[in-house]
Amino acid sequence: MKTISFVVTLAIFVAFFGCSKDDTVITENLTDEQAIQAMVANSDSIAGFSQSDETLIDDPAEISTTALQQNGIQLSKMGFDKTNAHIKVFRWERRVLTINRNITVTFNYTNDTSILPFVPPLATALITKDVSGNIVISAAYSDTATYPDTIIRKPFHERLQRKVLFRKIARSTDASRNWRPFEMTLVEGKTIPESSNSFVIQNLKVYSPADTFTVTDPLTTWLQFGMIRHGIPLVRHTDSLFVKVTLFSTNDSIESVIMRWNGELNKSRERMILVSNTPVSGGYERIFQMKIRTHLPSGKTVGRCNVVVDVFSYGTITDDTIAVSNRLWGFPYNVRW
Repeated sequence: MKTISFVVTLAIFVAFFGCSKDDTVITENLTDEQAIQAMVANSDSIAGFSQSDETLIDDPAEISTTALQQNGIQLSKMGFDKTNAHIKVFRWERRVLTINRNITVTFNYTNDTSILPFVPPLATALITKDVSGNIVISAAYSDTATYPDTIIRKPFHERLQRKVLFRKIARSTDASRNWRPFEMTLVEGKTIPESSNSFVIQNLKVYSPADTFTVTDPLTTWLQFGMIRHGIPLVRHTDSLFVKVTLFSTNDSIESVIMRWNGELNKSRERMILVSNTPVSGGYERIFQMKIRTHLPSGKTVGRCNVVVDVFSYGTITDDTIAVSNRLWGFPYNVRW
């Protein structure tokens, strides 16, 4: 097992707007591990989805302290207030500041000679991203306020993971020609430490024009590359996707469940609709759903995208001191005209 790791800032990927361009060919002569790591990092058939989930969870910088002050609004508090008070929220954003990516490759064999010709060697690349930033909340401490008077910044540390399965297709001296990506999983994210989360995502259902997918574990749900049934869905520009998510929560206050996807303005974010809130043993089962319409950015004919279900605890957004609690699942899909 070998690992490659590097730290990037948000500036590397802001231009991708949730989708990526068409395939990039890897031509370097590398070892097996290096070739697979390079394909994960650079080939659009993989990196496009990875960059998509990064850009989708980062919101635009629309809450400006300077703009609020210029409008005559006095900011009474910055950061955490020690009163543990409920706030009236006008707007909130997730700001990603740094991403530390780590790609770990494991193989299902120790020597090619031990593998029968009809059993191709396989390799699994685990992509782990440690994401840091702030939840920025424009709020007021009065329920009757009509303008915000406070900017609250809550730091968060999020860990995102996805797996990609590679199959060995040749035995040439150029390792970049020997391995091809075959399947990939969904992306799973959660705040660290995980004990800060009082809820879990039980399942996710995605209905595309051609197929229906039910997911109970993102990192063991594999979708094949290519246009096949139960592969990564291919949808057309302006097609619809219907998404339903089920949560189990020990908190009697309802979570904020946000849908993120590639929309008309390159990135879209909307709150999902709560359709069921059922008391069960030890807590509550909550079902949220939403229908979205897929889009391609202007000038692109293909996009590798994710629809991300982004769940925050009630107190993350509505209380000025409660720490960030978040889980997210991202489902990949291709968009073409």
